Amino acid sequence: MLLDLAVVKAEGGHVSVSAICVCSGAPQSTALRKLAQLERAGLVRRYLHEKDRRRVCLALTDRAMELVQTMLDEDLRFYGALAAVAAKPAVSPVMPAQLGPRSDTREAAPVRSAT
Repeated sequence: MLLDLAVVKAEGGHVSVSAICVCSGAPQSTALRKLAQLERAGLVRRYLHEKDRRRVCLALTDRAMELVQTMLDEDLRFYGALAAVAAKPAVSPVMPAQLGPRSDTREAAPVRSAT
């Protein structure tokens, strides 16, 4: 919901309460309950559409927009770091011969044949 509302705000558009409920994919009663919680938290506000006064629209508050922007910035940093790690060549395994002689090695006893 918040990302959808952030896109609408960034584009300068309007979105109705019913449209955001449908877009959420949740049952309408659940979506309306969540919207009421967001409104009480000061993250969204309801207003009447300027041309069609029958439509009640939603908008993110400036505080909510800052929170969404912070979340997106953190996601970009995380995925950027993940991409940097993925772009590095894989570490090749170290073979025992590359390590050199071990200081604690003992000479192995000769193998005796059973004949």
